[in-house]
Amino acid sequence: MTGEDFFCRAFGGNPEEFMTILHMPERILMYRKHEPQAEEKDWLQKFKSLTVSERGELVTILATNRTKATLQKAYAGLTSSIVKEILAYYMPEPASAPLFAMLEGAAS
Repeated sequence: MTGEDFFCRAFGGNPEEFMTILHMPERILMYRKHEPQAEEKDWLQKFKSLTVSERGELVTILATNRTKATLQKAYAGLTSSIVKEILAYYMPEPASAPLFAMLEGAAS
């Protein structure tokens, strides 16, 4: 590690920050810079505004919908606008399709 600042940015400065980092969408987590960028700040603000119940719903959706098709179906069926809004960050973009292709292949 290059220093405490790097460690805290990578893993959080306390258990709550660590858990938040674990919940980050891949496209934000993988491309984080030294300072939070606009998309990370926006996601973080929305994530922190979720209730315990809404966070549970988000995690359940992510854990049980491991393919692009099932995640898109779950997204389309959501009625909670806040969960749907934050789930959009986890939706695969064309550039991240190989991750879902790998997961779909493992499920077959």
